[in-house]
Amino acid sequence: MELSNPPKHGTVTLLVVILFIYSLPLLLFGVIVPLVVDNLVARYLLTIFSALVLGILAWWALKRDAIAPETIGLSFSKVPQTLFILVAGWGMWAGVWALIALPQVRASGQDVSLFIGAPLAIVQQWLFVGLAEELLFRGYLLTRLQLVFSRFPKAWSMFLAILGSGLIFATAHVPVKLSNVGADENAWLVVLSGVVEIFILGLSFSYFFLRTRNVVLTGLIHGGWNAPLLGKQDVLRLVLFVLVVEFWLLIEKRRHKSAVLGL
Repeated sequence: MELSNPPKHGTVTLLVVILFIYSLPLLLFGVIVPLVVDNLVARYLLTIFSALVLGILAWWALKRDAIAPETIGLSFSKVPQTLFILVAGWGMWAGVWALIALPQVRASGQDVSLFIGAPLAIVQQWLFVGLAEELLFRGYLLTRLQLVFSRFPKAWSMFLAILGSGLIFATAHVPVKLSNVGADENAWLVVLSGVVEIFILGLSFSYFFLRTRNVVLTGLIHGGWNAPLLGKQDVLRLVLFVLVVEFWLLIEKRRHKSAVLGL
């Protein structure tokens, strides 16, 4: 996943990407969204459009900086891994939710259907927002920052790349947080807590990306956080996905060892 021969224009590409990352949310949530705030269809389509723009930006930057798609997991060889981890992770979550949360929901008299993901939200967040943001922030930015910090020891370059991409990921969400809080006197506190939460989420997405080398899987996990298939946003679900990822990697390690030994 490291770039051994960075292109001469790599720094320019990185700066353009960072500038665009901060400019697009300001344009969307500072100018465009207020004009269509009451039009749910327009906002839905606008979110998809902005995700497509980010995806195109990421693809342009990857090509320009000669980052091969295979190095970030854009390969058919990653399909079995993606399917297994998604099915196992959501399957485990469904079991836990049915045992723990479902009885509480029924006891409170709430409608169970409120805890089942809306198809339109799932399409928007899984296939557009999650994939596009991960292609940009982990696939390109994290990979590129590793090169920027390559003068440091490998562990430090990795740490700084994770930290840097996480901070950019979190602070780029400030405009959307501001648009959601309105004129509340404690708006700054709400925005700050939201940015911290997104930064921590960015760290978790970095873990999934670096452990699996699979940006598509990471994007689908990201989309699943934004628009869960079942239940609400819950850290336990991410923990379950971590367990599934580590199980998959353990199986792969043993399979590789057996192949080397000719067993």
